[in-house]
Amino acid sequence: MAERTLLKDGTVITMDKELGNFTRADVLIEGSKIAAVGPNLEANGADVIDASNMIVMPGFIDTHRHLWEGILRNIGTDIPLEGEKSYLAFVLNTLAPAYRPQDVYVGNKVSTLGVIHAGITTILD
Repeated sequence: MAERTLLKDGTVITMDKELGNFTRADVLIEGSKIAAVGPNLEANGADVIDASNMIVMPGFIDTHRHLWEGILRNIGTDIPLEGEKSYLAFVLNTLAPAYRPQDVYVGNKVSTLGVIHAGITTILD
């Protein structure tokens, strides 16, 4: 049987016009699929997560993300994006050539943790 998780008593935003939204409801997840949404769901044997005082909603999609640059956040925030002395010139001509595989790994990891923290569940890198 698939792993079951019950998100209990959250404010649920379904994005489904027919189902609607709930001030207080549960979301039952079986494996990687949402099996049921509604108040007071029964889910024997499910792992229960207390979602009271939380919003339960579909994840966001980010279609423009450069994961490898995660460890470069906040570098050059006050310089122009393009041009001879720009952020892009500095990153692409100076930093990127010096990047090692472990730098890319850490950049990807830092960015991925930030994505998850922001509620993004799908990215295009």
